[in-house]
Amino acid sequence: MDKTTIWAIILLVLIIFLVRKLMPYISIWLSAKLSEVNIDFLQLLFMRLRNVPPKIIVDSMITAHKAGIPVNRDELEAHYLAGGNVTDVVRALIYAKRANIPLEFKEATTIDLKDGDILTYVEKLILSKKQI
Repeated sequence: MDKTTIWAIILLVLIIFLVRKLMPYISIWLSAKLSEVNIDFLQLLFMRLRNVPPKIIVDSMITAHKAGIPVNRDELEAHYLAGGNVTDVVRALIYAKRANIPLEFKEATTIDLKDGDILTYVEKLILSKKQI
């Protein structure tokens, strides 16, 4: 084998390795783009460096976007890093919106971090509203 062939094989192996390592991030990024959620590919990689699971954040952003609830990636990441349940917060915001109960993101994250069960809190609000 000549040097060109060896370098071509090394390059091909390197490309295959990189594609395999990046494939999960590519699928998450593509899912976000197809759902019209704006997120940079590099941000997904940075999330992993910050020990934040990109799939949870992006799935929550997609769910909120489809429900018409504006959320911020940085705030979702911060809530996750603070020990909060990002998925439950987004679900609680959706339930509150459907029940016409005003609930802001900051309020929901505070309740989630303090009480640990934002969904039960929203359910109680919905039940108390129905009883009135």
